[in-house]
Amino acid sequence: MVSQRWTVITCDRHIRHRPAELAAVVSAGARHITFDASKQLDRWGQLEIVVTQWQEIEKLVELPGPWTHSASRNGLGKVL
Repeated sequence: MVSQRWTVITCDRHIRHRPAELAAVVSAGARHITFDASKQLDRWGQLEIVVTQWQEIEKLVELPGPWTHSASRNGLGKVL
């Protein structure tokens, strides 16, 4: 398999409590960011987080996978 060096962004705010999903990230060698919000975000809320955290996200995507970070308006946090 050829790596495209893509980073996956999802809305799975409960991934840290789902071992099977974290195992899938690891087995795929994925680089994964999930939105971390206390309530479901609409598209504008998701876009706000991506734009607000863009500089930090750009730093992360240079790191080899697998890893998972949560993203919120306040910053990024390591999950895996």
